[in-house]
Amino acid sequence: MDFFAKQERARKLSGLLLLHFTAALIGIALAINIAGFIAYHQFVDARMTPSSWLAGPAWWVALAVIAIVAVGAGKRFLQLSRGGRSVAQMVGARQINATTQNQNERRLVNVVEEMSIASGVPIPSIYIMDKEEAINAFVAGYTLEDMSLVVTAGTLNSLSRDELQGVIGHEFSHILNADTRLNVQIIAVLAGILLIGSTGAFLLRMSSRSGGRRSRDARGVIIVVAAGFTLFVLGYIGLFFGRLIQAALSRQREYLADASSVQFTRNPEGIAGALFKIRESQTHSYLGHTSSAQEINHMCFGESLKLSAWFASHPPLDERIRAVDPLFLTKQRARRNQGQAQQTAATTSSAPPATSGFAPQSTPPSTEQIKSAGIARQVGRHTQATQDWSQRTLQRLQTTFGDALHTPSQAEIMIYALLLLESPVRLPVGDTILHSSGIPIKSTPDFDSLERKITTLPANHRLPLLEVCLGALKGGDIAARSHVVATAQQIVALDERTTLSEFAILALLRTQLDENFAPQRNTLTRYEQASDEIALMLSAFARLGVAASGASPETNPSQFFKQVMSQNFPHLQATFHSRLASDQLTDALNRLSQLSALLKPAVVEAFAQCVSYDGYVSLKEYELLRAATAVMGCPMPPLEPSDEIEN
Repeated sequence: MDFFAKQERARKLSGLLLLHFTAALIGIALAINIAGFIAYHQFVDARMTPSSWLAGPAWWVALAVIAIVAVGAGKRFLQLSRGGRSVAQMVGARQINATTQNQNERRLVNVVEEMSIASGVPIPSIYIMDKEEAINAFVAGYTLEDMSLVVTAGTLNSLSRDELQGVIGHEFSHILNADTRLNVQIIAVLAGILLIGSTGAFLLRMSSRSGGRRSRDARGVIIVVAAGFTLFVLGYIGLFFGRLIQAALSRQREYLADASSVQFTRNPEGIAGALFKIRESQTHSYLGHTSSAQEINHMCFGESLKLSAWFASHPPLDERIRAVDPLFLTKQRARRNQGQAQQTAATTSSAPPATSGFAPQSTPPSTEQIKSAGIARQVGRHTQATQDWSQRTLQRLQTTFGDALHTPSQAEIMIYALLLLESPVRLPVGDTILHSSGIPIKSTPDFDSLERKITTLPANHRLPLLEVCLGALKGGDIAARSHVVATAQQIVALDERTTLSEFAILALLRTQLDENFAPQRNTLTRYEQASDEIALMLSAFARLGVAASGASPETNPSQFFKQVMSQNFPHLQATFHSRLASDQLTDALNRLSQLSALLKPAVVEAFAQCVSYDGYVSLKEYELLRAATAVMGCPMPPLEPSDEIEN
């Protein structure tokens, strides 16, 4: 199943969740109406008939149930409106500072960055639950840009690097499989159903306080008790079935995430070892210091609290271990019987960081260009080759830039330097930027030094550098992040023109740092709904493709644009755009991100066809495609110049 099929499957699961939720509402409203009719007939008016009840009170009861559930779910949705960050704050997690000196935290940051670079997924915000000694983790968020990864202190303290990679690979699989949005929706839906039971409990408490009143109030007390008891029982019965739905939707996704983790790391013993340590630990994976353990159980790497098999959101540990490594438990028993467990642990921990958790590196044949056909199949791929490459790339970046790589102020300067290096005209940064930003960009030794280091990097290392810098800046406050975006826009405006490279960087800055730039979540089901945006982007890429191919100056990119449009979207009426602004293009990509998953591959392929006027996509053009498709919610892995896309 490819990335787009997984996205579509997740959308259908969201629809299935809505269907179950609606059925639960109808069932609860029907049951409460039956109980209400019996109570009213028995204690208030014996002349009440079922038809009379349906003609009047039944509708008010149904509306009351819907209102209660809507309030509960709406309140939770509002609390979680900021995506992954909201869930992390809900469980009391602390965001890890990019410049942390804690070795375990630095190791975690390193592993997450490797996974992000390899998959093309923006680096998520990283949080730690300091009080939780159990081994557990989860990832949450609505979009790729607002993802947050949360791990427990026990995960960092108990796992080797290989095992930590296995856990992080599992969580990244949930991102690429589009599970995270559904997980947040489940929290809100169950909160709405739970409010029915909570309302019943409130009414029961009210009635107990009224128990000593005069007998003439007895009938009213009885009605309140009956209503409270009914709501309490039916609310928790609804929650019972809601938990069953939650568990059923989660179990198979856990098997898929485990298998994907092995695919990413090529090391089944990594994730199997993490699962085995949970199996053998006294605390297992249970969270004991957060009241939200049950709400987030379906999101976690392991069960966050002890539940019966019916409500378990995860398959049994032994089954998960056997699924990724059928002989692992047998090998562990043999090691234990031979007294070699300590020696094995020492060998694992002493493995060189450069190769820990990865299969041997391969050396593909050298080539300078990439075939354009099949570009869309690269979206969402995460392979051993890209994982190995990302590890080597990150090591080079760390060697070149040191602590500056994760220092927000230095990361900010590096982003400005990257923009200046992409400018077609080498203009000095003058007083305009100096006074408006408050940062002496070009006049500091730091800037000059970092700019020189960036120029020594291979071209395909610049986008990973940008991704790491964005990760370092995500933890800043809203004003600081908005300042970076505004200053970057001013730098691009210095020469009064915007190259496609500058646009790509600005688009990534806006989507990941600008709080006011939130991709819409509406789904467009027809290309006609985004025809103008498709034309805008294809115009930009057609101009790039013709220029990069070395075609004669007389070559008109509008003719190539028409050719691509007729081949890919013959039913659309579109006009070539000769003048384009970066804001226009960013907004166009934001609109295209709303296309349903199965419509996006054709758009990505059309982008690739545009930049490949000569039939090939250069490395530079591929990096621009990566940046553009990332804004559309379609992460593409990096490619070395020696990599070639298969037809």
